[in-house]
Amino acid sequence: MKKIVIFGSNGQVGSELTRLLKINYKIYPLTRRECDITNKIEVESFVNNIKPQIIINAAAYTKVDDAEENELLATQINADSLKHICEVANSHSCLLIHFSTDYVFSGLKKKAYLEK
Repeated sequence: MKKIVIFGSNGQVGSELTRLLKINYKIYPLTRRECDITNKIEVESFVNNIKPQIIINAAAYTKVDDAEENELLATQINADSLKHICEVANSHSCLLIHFSTDYVFSGLKKKAYLEK
C-alpha cells in the first residue's frame, strides 16, 4: 500500500484529503504541532522515518488580511517551507502535490508561474 504524508492535515483541504485517501492509502496526517514545515530538519526526519511515495502539502498561512503585517511568517510558511518540502521530496524521489489558492494564483495565466 502506498504511503502518503499530508502536511496541514487539520485544515479544510488536508482533513478532507485525509478522509478520502485513507480508504486506499496508508496516510500519515501531520499537523503543525507534529511537524513544523518551516524547519527542514523536521521535514527530513519525518520523511526519512515514514518513507512515503507521495507528499501532499496542504499547509498554508491563510490569513490573507494579516499576511502583510506578518510578512515574515507568511513567507516562511508559504514559500520557504515549500522549498524545504521540495528538496526533501526530490531527495527521496517522492511525488509532491502542493495546493495553493486563487489569492496567489488565479489559474488564468497562459505561461508558467515563476517563484517570484
